[in-house]
Amino acid sequence: MRTLHLREDAARNITQYGSRGFLLSPLLAGEISVHAVFVRLQAGAVIGRHPAASEQLLLVVDGEVLASGEEGEPERLGIGDAALWEAGETHETTSPQGARALIFEGDGIFWALR
Repeated sequence: MRTLHLREDAARNITQYGSRGFLLSPLLAGEISVHAVFVRLQAGAVIGRHPAASEQLLLVVDGEVLASGEEGEPERLGIGDAALWEAGETHETTSPQGARALIFEGDGIFWALR
């Protein structure tokens, strides 16, 4: 599992068209086929350990999750953090307090994040 942190200090400041206070963190770009879903994880939720059907990115938009990959060692991810799993990589996600996240699945996600 790789992680991605969309922190303010890594974002680009956009000023075109008189924009102010607009920070942009690119996620996916290029010609890739992606399936995206919004998920709500209730307190105590578990997305059981399973292999990723394709490359997968889980982006936390509210709350916190504990995500792990092949190694099984959970990593705490909060708002603006993402877990990235390779196709076939077994992984699990839990949320002790509850969370909301976007999940993107498709071939070429890792390439698009370069």
